[in-house]
Formats: sequence, C-alpha cells, structure tokens
Amino acid sequence: MLKANPAFLPNLLILGAAKCGTTTFYSHLRDMPDVCLSVPKEPFFFEAEFENGLNFYRESYFPHWNDEPVVGEARHANLYLPWVPPRIHQTNPLSKLIVLLRNPTHRAFSHWVHLFNARFETLPFAEAIRADWERIRSGNRFETDEEMERHSQLLAPNEQGFAGTGLYRTYLDRGYYLEQIERYLKLFPREQMKVILFEDLTGNPGRVVNEVVHFLGLDPQRNHFVKDRWDNPANVPGWTRRLYEQLRLYRLAPEFTRRMARKILRALRRARVDRKTWIWLRDHFREHNQKLGEFLNRDLSHWNQL
Repeated sequence: MLKANPAFLPNLLILGAAKCGTTTFYSHLRDMPDVCLSVPKEPFFFEAEFENGLNFYRESYFPHWNDEPVVGEARHANLYLPWVPPRIHQTNPLSKLIVLLRNPTHRAFSHWVHLFNARFETLPFAEAIRADWERIRSGNRFETDEEMERHSQLLAPNEQGFAGTGLYRTYLDRGYYLEQIERYLKLFPREQMKVILFEDLTGNPGRVVNEVVHFLGLDPQRNHFVKDRWDNPANVPGWTRRLYEQLRLYRLAPEFTRRMARKILRALRRARVDRKTWIWLRDHFREHNQKLGEFLNRDLSHWNQL
C-alpha cells in the first residue's frame, strides 16, 4: 500500500486525451479517501505555469490536501503538448500516468461540438477539419519555443477572468495517440502508465475504476467504485446516426440534460457533416489506429468503421 505523501508531490497524472472521459474519470476518483485531486480539475501548471514552482502549484490547486497519498490532476492537454512530459518527469519521475483514449474520429467531432457550443469555434465541422489539416500540413504543431510561449500567453486570464483555448484548432493531431504516448515512454517506464479506452470506461466503469485502484496501490476496501456517473455532457456515447435517437427521449430527462440536448442538436444542425468527411477522417486515422492497436495488443478495427 502507498504511504502518506507528507512532502506534497504530485504522483497521479490523468493525461487525456480531450473528450475521452477525463471528467467522468476524475469524478470517480475525487471522492476516494486516499486521493486528492486538484480543484479545478484542469490546472495549467505543467502546460503554462511551471516556472512558478511546486509551492505555487500546491497553493493554487490543492489547498484542500490533507496528506492523502495520491495527489493528482486531470488536464487533457498534458498528453498532447510535447513540452509537458519532461516537466512532469522533472517534478516526479515516479508518477503514475493514466491515458484515456477514444475513437479519434468520434473524439474530433465531440471536441468540435464542445467548442462550437462554447462559441470558441465558428466554422462548421467539415470546414474546421479542413482548416486544422492545413495547419498540420503547414508545420504548425507546437514544435517551437515561440509556439509554446504564444500558447501559454493565450491561456493567461485577462481582466474578465477568461482563460483562452490555446493557439490552434487541434481536432486531428490530438488523435495521433501513439506518438503522444511514446513521448512519455521515453521518460517513464511502461509499468507506470495505464491506458484506458473510452468504450471500456462507458461499458464497465466499475471494473475500470477498480483496476485503477489496484494500479495506484490503494486499499480497495477504502477506495473503490461507488456508482456510475457521466459528468461531461459533451461526451455523448454513440455516433451521430444514433445521437438523434438518444436525444429524442430528452423530454424525460432532468432540465440540465434537456438544456445539453438542445445545445447538441444545435451543433448538429451546423455540423454539415457529409459522408465524404467521415470517410476522409476514417482513412486519415487508419494507420494511427493500427499502430496504437499493435502497441496495446488490442483489435481496434472497429474504430475504422463508419
């Protein structure tokens, strides 16, 4: 079993990816007695505040810490941004890393729905995907110090308290999962990383959460799965041809769910996603999915279906 963490050292990083269930997973862990997760869920520390030091991190995001042995956060950008892994390793090379992944085509669409509903995205889905592909082809992929600095500045709160969404649209290359995982495995041993697929979390959350309790070395009598929950309405299970059927029953749901259903329907009306776009996305991610499946020793061929 884990010992206490008296020196305050983050040792659990739920890395992402975006729109893959990190909010729900965070909710499963946050009430466990031996786990202290950041408030809010997604600090910008490793992404944009690292130079402020560990005391800043603790005071800003963990004032509620009470010597719990597991201390962590769930910032989805930590998986994607290339300058984050060395910072996490520098802070604690013994950190446990949890990666949640989802069919990258579904993930891209859910990401677009989220940003469109928040009015950070103005383009219809197909046009946003094309714009993102042009960004990638032009070589703008967070590979320079200038991009890192510009990205960090956009996240800084302004006088209204607003923190921006970052430098680029990232619908496509956030789905290049294996290259992101490999950045961490250059620094951390494989046994310190656990990869969870979105369909496993939604299909059998109790099994997944209890496996993570074991992975973290926690006492399963004190820390265990309590109940099913779904805390991020942008992560609606299923694909668009099933989404309308799911939302058809929204009048029976609580008011919060009805509001989210209306938002999602609004986004779908603007999506203008034709079959050609789905086929392009499937083909674009096919090789990435194959390599990830080989790495995980798992058949992901269903991710290549429309």
